[in-house]
Amino acid sequence: MARILVVEDDEILREGILFALAREGHQVRGAGSLAGMKEQLGQPADLVVLDVSLPDGDSREFLPGLRESNPVPVIFLTARNTEGDMIAGFDAGADDYITKPFSLEELYLRIQARIRQYYQIPSRQKIFEFFPLRINLDARTIQIQDNRVPLTMSEFDILVLLAQTPEHVYTISEIYQRVWKMPDMNSTHTVQVHIANLRKKLEEAWGDHMFIQTVWGKGYKFVEPPVSG
Repeated sequence: MARILVVEDDEILREGILFALAREGHQVRGAGSLAGMKEQLGQPADLVVLDVSLPDGDSREFLPGLRESNPVPVIFLTARNTEGDMIAGFDAGADDYITKPFSLEELYLRIQARIRQYYQIPSRQKIFEFFPLRINLDARTIQIQDNRVPLTMSEFDILVLLAQTPEHVYTISEIYQRVWKMPDMNSTHTVQVHIANLRKKLEEAWGDHMFIQTVWGKGYKFVEPPVSG
């Protein structure tokens, strides 16, 4: 059972989603605006289903601020279905992106996958150390030297996947299936946008080494920094 907040200004659609999720045993709350969402986030939530276009603003502009205080999974709902719209959604920090119209079954499967992704990372090792990078699996945080680097859920899980086996090359399809925990569904842009954002954050924090490197024609790999001394 998960605590799910659904933010959608179409009342009929919102109530339909809430009813379907409650029927599956989840605790659900709803809001029809960004202002309503802010009020609802005073209570804990395990996942947010968020419409992009709301009466009082664009959720893509609001989401980066939310990410600083609340790292829970966010699934965007939107009628905007161009490649540019999807990239903008992921750039803003969304973990998944569903275009309208959609089936409740598809939404439920994606919600279940995001919850599993966020709350269940199987690993015997709790800390990965690649000086100056430190990955804490329990806290789901990374630090470079003493500075915490904020990552989205999917960025964190991509980094963990690659860092568990340095120098191993993962294809885009493998990354999508293992991080998003769903069959590959035209995943190229989804993975590439997340990799680009992750690289940018790591490079801004530590510009002396590229942790994630491209293997042209094959995929991506994690490369440990050279040992100094």
